[in-house]
Amino acid sequence: MSGSGGSKRRRRVGSTARRYKAPELVPIKQKRQGPIGAGGIMACIGVVLVTGALIALVWSIALRTIADQTQQTRDRVEQDILARAVVMAEEIRTEMLSIDQSLTILRAAWNQAPDTFKLTEFQQFLPALTTLSPDIFVADEKWVVRQSIIPSAVGARVGGGYVNFQPGALESFGSDGTKAGDGRLLLGEASQGVEARRALVYLVQPLDKPANWKVGAAYRTEGFTRLFAGAALGINGMSTLIDLQRGIVQAVAGPGARKPSAEVLETDMFTAFKGRGERGAWTGPTAMDGVVRIHAFSKIPGREMVVAVGMAEGEALAPAIGIAANIRAVAMGASAVLTGIAGLVIWVLVTFRTARRRQRAAARAQADLEAIQSEVASLRIKASLTGAQVQAMLQSSPDGVALLDHDLHLIGWNQRFSAGCGIPVEDLREGMPIDALMREQARAGLYGVLGDGEDEALEIEVARRVAILRTEPSGASLPLYGPEGVPLAFHIGLVPDGGGLVLILAGLDDVLPPIIYAPPPPPPPPTDTAAPVYTSIEW
Repeated sequence: MSGSGGSKRRRRVGSTARRYKAPELVPIKQKRQGPIGAGGIMACIGVVLVTGALIALVWSIALRTIADQTQQTRDRVEQDILARAVVMAEEIRTEMLSIDQSLTILRAAWNQAPDTFKLTEFQQFLPALTTLSPDIFVADEKWVVRQSIIPSAVGARVGGGYVNFQPGALESFGSDGTKAGDGRLLLGEASQGVEARRALVYLVQPLDKPANWKVGAAYRTEGFTRLFAGAALGINGMSTLIDLQRGIVQAVAGPGARKPSAEVLETDMFTAFKGRGERGAWTGPTAMDGVVRIHAFSKIPGREMVVAVGMAEGEALAPAIGIAANIRAVAMGASAVLTGIAGLVIWVLVTFRTARRRQRAAARAQADLEAIQSEVASLRIKASLTGAQVQAMLQSSPDGVALLDHDLHLIGWNQRFSAGCGIPVEDLREGMPIDALMREQARAGLYGVLGDGEDEALEIEVARRVAILRTEPSGASLPLYGPEGVPLAFHIGLVPDGGGLVLILAGLDDVLPPIIYAPPPPPPPPTDTAAPVYTSIEW
């Protein structure tokens, strides 16, 4: 072909697309396993479950121990304060019984001689009565005092003539429960004093005549604060005397006396005291100040009155709380140790199984490598034999034969091909691209006259021939001129399975003498007569 009109054709040096793909190893996808496998996972789950069960057992024992210790402490506190409540109730019962006995004596004296009865004359004979009561009186049917040991009370209603005692007022006592001579606490006892509020409890007995007259005495619960001061109920301890019939606080000692609620009828504490028999224990907010305490109560025999003693729950259970904190710390330490041991066991399992897996994989890889090496050695032997056979076939062929790989590179040829291909023998080399060989042939004029643009036409012709080899190789023929201008042709054969191409240079008999193939002489007999050497085989 030739170019014209100054136009330029695109220069082609050969197709770059591969007609034949090299064989490749296809990896077999295997199911990917974890680092330790199903068995290892089950073992780790077992370790976790056992560790969880042990930790749960540790905490179960710890919590049960805490509950038992707390209950034991609570029981001891309840028994202790219940004993104090019983003692207070017995003390008040004794004092009230003493007043009742004194009033019985006064009532008998009045009934014998009401006209000559003078209450002040009996004052010196009843010291116990005057000690416990700030006032002894005789009142008419309208509760107007007709006689009293307090002169200012005569003519007033009962309770109206007191000037030295204000019922319900906040009082301060010493650490022994008694007031100082001037009614003030001593300086050294200020931190250990007792605060209390006391009401007056009136005990009366009817007189025979006049009708509805009565003799009575006011009870000031002197022993109440004294017994509370010696009870050692803690900083927030409290004791109280409650009228169960009216739901009114008669006396209260302790911090709850500062701003007490006098009526407790609708409170949980009053309900608990009212409906639980003669004595017992109850935990809840104290009605007077709302502080949660452990209460013990005891009813005064023969009276609708109850004595209650309370100790703040936090103070009462402080020993149990300290022990509980220690037990929890031990349980947490045991849990941490068990968790660490479980983690160590799981780590050992993972490491051990991973090491074993790697060891087995290495052993399999070694065995596969040895098998592959053996196979490669066998293939090398077969390849050498096959190469020798192919070379013998090439040399014995009457035609010029060349072998091309799947990239169209020379991999073998015979003497007749090298003699008839039209290029010097020394230019042929293994791995030579077929387009390079054809380019040399074109330059040597084996393809005839290619046109005016010799280089461009040469490349076009080489590209056309290479395209035929790549796209339509089977059965195709590529004409060319051999030595002395004798027409020849490349007949193309396809090697199966992408093994490459076979080029047969036909027509050489007209320019080259035929080759008569003679088989090689047999090898000489072996001269080594040494005994065969046997090697041991390891089973």
